[in-house]
Amino acid sequence: MKVSFTLFFIIYIILNCDVLKCEVESSDSTSFLNLISGQSSSNSDDTVSSSDSRGVVASVSGTVDSDVSRTDSTGNVNSKNSELSETRQNSVEQNNNSNSSDNSIKIKSAFLKENVGVKITGPCDEGFGLVMVPHIIINVDTRNTDIQLGKKSSEINYGIKLRKKGKDEYEEKVGIDLLKNVCETGKNFKFVAYIKGDELIIKWKVIEEGNIPIDIKKFKIKRMSPPITSIQVFSSMSDEKSFVLENKNYVVTNNMPEKCEALATNCFLSGNIDIEKCYQCSLLVENDSKSDVCYNFISRENKEKLNEERFKVKGSTEYEESVESELKGAIDLLISSFYKSDGENGENVLISFEDLNSTLEDDIINFCSLLKLVDLSGTFMNHQIGTTADAFNNIVKLLKEHKEEDEFVLRTKLRNPALCMKNVDDWVKSRCGLLTSDDSYVVIKKNSDTNGKNENNESNDEEYDGVIDLSTNENGNVKSIQFNDDIYCNDDYCNRWKNENNCISKIGVEDQGNCASSWAFASKLHFETLRCMKGYDHLGISALYLTNCSKGKISKRCTEGGNPSEFLEIVSNSGFLPTEFDYPYFYALVENSCPSGLNKWINLWEDVKLFDYKYEPNSIGSKGYSVYKSEMFKDNMDEYVKMIKSEIKNKGSVIAYINAQSVLTYDFNGKNILNMCGSKTTDHSINVIGYGHYKNKEGEEKSYWLVRNSWGYYWGDEGNFKVDMYGPSNCNYHFINTVLVFNIDIPMMNNNENNKKGLYNYFPKYTHEFYHNFYDQNFGSDNKISLINSNGSNKNDVNNAYTVHGQSGETEVQPSQLRSTANQDSNRGAVTSDPLRTQPETTSTSVKKMDVFQVLKHVKNSKIKVGLIKYDNDDEIGAHHSCTRAYSFDPEKYDECVEFCRKNWEQCKDKPSPGFCLTKLDESKGCFFCYV
Repeated sequence: MKVSFTLFFIIYIILNCDVLKCEVESSDSTSFLNLISGQSSSNSDDTVSSSDSRGVVASVSGTVDSDVSRTDSTGNVNSKNSELSETRQNSVEQNNNSNSSDNSIKIKSAFLKENVGVKITGPCDEGFGLVMVPHIIINVDTRNTDIQLGKKSSEINYGIKLRKKGKDEYEEKVGIDLLKNVCETGKNFKFVAYIKGDELIIKWKVIEEGNIPIDIKKFKIKRMSPPITSIQVFSSMSDEKSFVLENKNYVVTNNMPEKCEALATNCFLSGNIDIEKCYQCSLLVENDSKSDVCYNFISRENKEKLNEERFKVKGSTEYEESVESELKGAIDLLISSFYKSDGENGENVLISFEDLNSTLEDDIINFCSLLKLVDLSGTFMNHQIGTTADAFNNIVKLLKEHKEEDEFVLRTKLRNPALCMKNVDDWVKSRCGLLTSDDSYVVIKKNSDTNGKNENNESNDEEYDGVIDLSTNENGNVKSIQFNDDIYCNDDYCNRWKNENNCISKIGVEDQGNCASSWAFASKLHFETLRCMKGYDHLGISALYLTNCSKGKISKRCTEGGNPSEFLEIVSNSGFLPTEFDYPYFYALVENSCPSGLNKWINLWEDVKLFDYKYEPNSIGSKGYSVYKSEMFKDNMDEYVKMIKSEIKNKGSVIAYINAQSVLTYDFNGKNILNMCGSKTTDHSINVIGYGHYKNKEGEEKSYWLVRNSWGYYWGDEGNFKVDMYGPSNCNYHFINTVLVFNIDIPMMNNNENNKKGLYNYFPKYTHEFYHNFYDQNFGSDNKISLINSNGSNKNDVNNAYTVHGQSGETEVQPSQLRSTANQDSNRGAVTSDPLRTQPETTSTSVKKMDVFQVLKHVKNSKIKVGLIKYDNDDEIGAHHSCTRAYSFDPEKYDECVEFCRKNWEQCKDKPSPGFCLTKLDESKGCFFCYV
């Protein structure tokens, strides 16, 4: 990781404050960030002491500005010393208007003295967000005078919206109430939010001439337990060369023992978004006894896992770990051997068949032998193994298809056992099989089900501007605006797997193995997302139960396939659906008989009912499901798209039929956008799990479907791929040929223990998408900053060089040029190239390099600790995993720790504590990996 001399100088000063007198203005980030940008501060008068915060790039302590105004006992503003006074401009605002440069964060915040709340000031073109931990989240888009409130639960939801008078009737109806104070460029605002009893009070004022009264809104809070423990404020700044995100955490109360709080605080200051996992790792590395009081702040389900992990140094068995280690080394050797230096320009290029020598042949033989030992998919057992020449050609083809990927991705791609096959196309053929004739759809005649739904019509409380109900699965305000997960799934963009806190993101990629059982896995995922949408935690269902209880001939279950409608017949007739834990899937067990004596197993079909089929235009169906064929929508594809989007938003996914053998290959690049027609016949079942926008080679903004396959994590883009939403205009059949959805009534989960205990009461778990919206929208329309995506608000210019992830305007592929293993720079460049196959139209883009910083401030008892992190690229900010957060006890060996993390991450990523796993593997004992 390359860091400028200026940054190293800052860090040196900060970490040696016991030698030098360090002076930093701790009430805001101006002087701190001016140092980053090479500017000086003229307003530094708070002495800073050093802080021993392991792994944090910079950690300082100081005194917080205490010049915060009071409010009277009624919650009204005192005119003499008002935090929203029109006539008084405090020092923070003066800095905003005059002394502050463009290279500082202009949003200023301070903790209130009399109430649990904050005051925030700044110019009207700067947005911010705040979280009242662990319950309430508020997003403020000052440019559009848009304030949104919601409850901070497993998904971030906004149910209450305060806006200025809209431009049209729709905008006026969206807000619960309209705001009188309207922000405009050149003006400044003051915002106050605080808790008083069971009320949340928000005050909003735009500083301008005239006598416009302050906007004051009151919201009743129901079931607020535990109380607010901290308030976090998010803001950011950017210019052409750098982006800085600031997260300031004001501690309200913390009942954790001092040593436990210190571990958690260090994790927060490291930039890690999953504080609990980092905290667990720190306990394991410290080797504290499991009876230590700090273990009381870990969730019950993780304690046993950690206890097992404590005694595992290298996996479940030494033999398995030895094979895994050898395979990893063999893959690294192949990657370096398949590239050579181009004499003309010194770049790495793929070797040709003429370069295949006896040494490389031996390496390939060793690679395939090790791959055979770990293969559980049945590839080696059921297919002819190729020669070294076959494997060489398969590997070269895969590397060409993924020539823009970095080494980490290539290491995962080279774990596909198909690489060693003689007839590699058979790998796809053996996984295809789907019955789709009209008589293959099951007609379910059982008539004991009901169609009723219980609606929760809670009484309104008209005394307040809104009601925030913190109990599970209830409406959040008097206007009955449903709390929707509109960050991760809205009209323009949907990918709930981006929200690492929710149930759907826990649904992993499946591998059906050498068996035509895609119908069972597509049904499995669809049912699991339906349960998640009803508020349940993820609990996988048994795909083996579906295949072994299907009506087809036992000997042909893995060759002919089935139809997802049979899922409903199986479980409704038996009244039972076991978990994958009780009856796990293995392809070789598919031809067994349907299990009996299920009383000892968990039943996930309990109280589930089927809805009657209701006719819709262009659909067929029966009790419990509906089917939509794309050919019926040929003249109105917008309706087809609208229907699929609606089902995904409501049910989490849909089941879809495609023709896989003509398109999907073992080396398929799932990051490119497929744009091709479908065919009349289908042979494979998948799930459509989301959608978004991208730009094609001509710069046109188009849309895609996000698709989940069941061919394992190492296929496609970690098991997924994308396909253009409409396809070419001359198609008779869409690539997503047919869609099937279940119409079932799963009882709503009534979980009154929604609030997580332990660390989550003090440090909430955020997501990559949560943080990344700050970066994305800095370069969107008018540099708007927001915690959420406003539909259509951040559409990028065609010539925008920045990569935008997720929402509207997304450019999908983020290539990194392949570097040699021995000479790899952590600051990766990017190249653009044409894809190998020309049949499907694909899209790729380049990434512009810029400096990305994150500043984290922990404020408690008027003392502040600061963490500073510099990332290699924008995608790492708020990432679930980043090896750049590795810590070296010897600063000169930091790069070695980062490289060790990257090379060994694949081996540790699925462990209960990946950081602890990496620490145990590190024989030098010079690195600390709990922050990665």
